[in-house]
Order: sequence, then C-alpha cells, then structure tokens
Amino acid sequence: MRRFISSLLLLGLVAGLATGAQAQWAPVGVTLRRLAGGTAALPAAALHHWRATLLFAVSTGALIAWGDAPASGRIQSPSLERSSNTWSNRGLLYIEPAVVITATAIESRCLFCPAMGHMALVTLSAEAYATASVQTLKFAARRERPGTLDDADGGFNESGSSFPSGHAVGAFTMASVLAHQYPNSTWADWTAYTVAGGVTAARFTAKEHFPSDLLVGSMLGFFTGRCALQCR
Repeated sequence: MRRFISSLLLLGLVAGLATGAQAQWAPVGVTLRRLAGGTAALPAAALHHWRATLLFAVSTGALIAWGDAPASGRIQSPSLERSSNTWSNRGLLYIEPAVVITATAIESRCLFCPAMGHMALVTLSAEAYATASVQTLKFAARRERPGTLDDADGGFNESGSSFPSGHAVGAFTMASVLAHQYPNSTWADWTAYTVAGGVTAARFTAKEHFPSDLLVGSMLGFFTGRCALQCR
C-alpha cells in the first residue's frame, strides 16, 4: 500500500510539473464529482441494464461457490507465486504508469504540458477514489486470501482482505482512463489493457486472489476509469 501511495504521489508530481505555475487543478474536483455522481447513479444503472447485471452477478456467484477454491488449489509452485507477486507489483507501480505517461506524451506530442497535467490529475483522482472504494469493500467482505495457512477456502467475514483485488482495480483504472481519453489510439489502449490483464493474472498465480476477486476488481477499475471521464 505504501508503494502504491508513492506511485500516486509520483503522478501528482508529474501533474504539478505539467500544470506549472498556473496550478490548473480543476480536473481533480471535476473527476471526483463525476465519480461521486456515478456511484450515486449505480443502483439505477444496474437496474436499467439488468441483464448485464444479472449475468455479472451469476458469474461472480458461480466462481465463489464452485470455481475459486479448486482453481487456486492448482497453483502449487512457490517460485511461480514469488515471481508472480513481484511482477504484479512492478506492473501496477511502474509499468502501467509508464504506459499511461508515455502514451499521453506521444498522443499529445508533449511531456510537461497541460495535456499531460490533465491526464495525470484525472488518473490520480480516479486512483485515489478507486483505492478508497476497494478498501471499503475489503473491510466489508473480509475474505481470506488463497494463501491462508488454514483452510484457504475463500470464506467471507474471516478477517481477510482478498475481495476485491486492489491490484486489478488500480491497473484497470489506469488503463480505462487512458483508453477513454484516447479512444482512437488502438496501440495505447491495447498496451494498457494488456499490462492490466497481466497484473491481474499474476495476482492469481501469486495466490493472492481468487478469480472472482479479480473479475470484480477488473470491472470496478474499468468503470471507475470510464466514469472519471464520461459520468455527468
């Protein structure tokens, strides 16, 4: 968590350098208002798109009931778990932010400029909001992680922090912000989502999360990034 906060502060530094003396920090307030409005409108949107909501709920429930524990039990390589954990952290903290910064610099044809500042501030705000949301959900769910030494069956209300995956939320939030900021940049979108998918998959092979944790985290991150730019 401390390293992730350090990455957020680095994005803030980039934003400060890009916005310069004018201190154009308005995107922070706009983004947070959009996210708050989107959160408030979520129940109505879920009812309106009830088919998609039902499919998502059934898929998640099926994974929790029948898929999570058997899938996680197939990971039996300590070396794979260690390397996956290392690369999932590197992907979230360094590779994904580097993709966002590089793609923004190429698409806007500048580095320390208002476009970069706007992108950094929107991403920073979305990540902060997503982090607060996921920590709230973790506290409410209290799901044990796959690597728990006792039964490791993915039980809820057992003082764990597995549901949902914070890495999946963070990585897909960054990727989604970039994709919705530059919808016509296919290479940037594919690169960002590929890295986010790699981070998410590595959390499974690291035995840090169950598949349902990753599914919910990915969807939460995607819609957080989308809402950061498109919610009203």
